[in-house]
Amino acid sequence: MKEKYLEFKWLEIAREIQQLSQTGLAFATNDYEKERYKRLNEITSEIIEHHTDLEKYIKY
Repeated sequence: MKEKYLEFKWLEIAREIQQLSQTGLAFATNDYEKERYKRLNEITSEIIEHHTDLEKYIKY
């Protein structure tokens, strides 16, 4: 059972980072912050794409 948990832990982490970056983007006050949060979102999309059969689903 522990192996199954660890197998999907990366997805939970990627989703959490994505949620944080989306919240940060909503409250960003300057272009620097917006670009950083957009990049975090792109990175998590790349992680999910790499580990699944899904194509990249977020494009900016």
